Amino acid sequence: MSSVYGSSILNLDLVLDYNNLTNKPTIPQVGYTANGRNFAIALTDNKMFVNVPEGAISAATSAELGGIKIGFPSNGNNYAVVLDGSSKAHVVVPPSTITVASTSALGGVKIGFSESGNNYAVVLDGSSKAHVVVPPSTITVATTSALGGVKLGFPSNGNNYAVSVDGSGKAFATVAVPSLPTAYTPTSSALPEFTLTADTNINASGSTTFNFEDVNEGSSATTVYSAGITHVNNTSNFKDIVAGTYLISYFLHENDGQGSSSSKRMYGYTCIRRENSSGNLVYEYTMGGEYARNTGTPDDVILSGTTSITFAAGDKFTIRYYRLYSQGSDTITVRKSLSNLRIERISINVT
Repeated sequence: MSSVYGSSILNLDLVLDYNNLTNKPTIPQVGYTANGRNFAIALTDNKMFVNVPEGAISAATSAELGGIKIGFPSNGNNYAVVLDGSSKAHVVVPPSTITVASTSALGGVKIGFSESGNNYAVVLDGSSKAHVVVPPSTITVATTSALGGVKLGFPSNGNNYAVSVDGSGKAFATVAVPSLPTAYTPTSSALPEFTLTADTNINASGSTTFNFEDVNEGSSATTVYSAGITHVNNTSNFKDIVAGTYLISYFLHENDGQGSSSSKRMYGYTCIRRENSSGNLVYEYTMGGEYARNTGTPDDVILSGTTSITFAAGDKFTIRYYRLYSQGSDTITVRKSLSNLRIERISINVT
């Protein structure tokens, strides 16, 4: 139908056309009853809107989305949330509120440091996490006089143990503890008993060295004893061929002279004289001393001593008497039949 009278006839055409439509669109209706968070549509000047009550938006929580209010009065480190021109929320934190980091307080730092020597710049990764990149070549090897780096992976051998690192990066070494002995048992290995080669006058000179014999050996035989001593029979020297500790005990029985004068006196001492393999004196271990006075009748004196000495291989020792004073030349005899020398090697068995 054509229109010749303007818009009124056109409107009629539109109504008639809508009514003649087969599939008519649904025209929204008002009058919905609000239910929970579902709110009714209303009309104003045929314009639709929804009236959402203020209480319908709950406050935001850490678990739920919700609304916020602005207008918080900033105080201390608490800053107000504000809206920009697009109603987007944000917080303005004044730069002066971030203090510089110190050894005792958290704070801010700046990047951009210019590296100098062993001082390296702090940089940020893609997640703004701070770190320092130290070139490997800048870590020198540790020495006895300077700090430095080390590598792990040493293969432990013998008394050399590898260095490891714990979960905190602290270095340590695991040292195997050896089994400790539970018993110390002393043992001894004795030489045969030695006697004087002959009666010996100790008043003939300022010093007298005693000769000893092993009656089981030949008169001049050299005997190597299992205890680590060698001795030429009827001589004074005993040589240690095995280093160790030896127990030495001697007993010298002395008869004084029988002169008629009661004023004759003599005194002296015995010792173990130790020499090294070159024949140089190491030490003289003083043992027994005496004071003898000739009263015209026989007097017996015992010179004896026992001690332990640790010898080096090649050391030698003798038994010697030193006369310190004598008033006469009477014969003062150390008797062969009543004198002896005993030597034992002392060992400790550890189990």
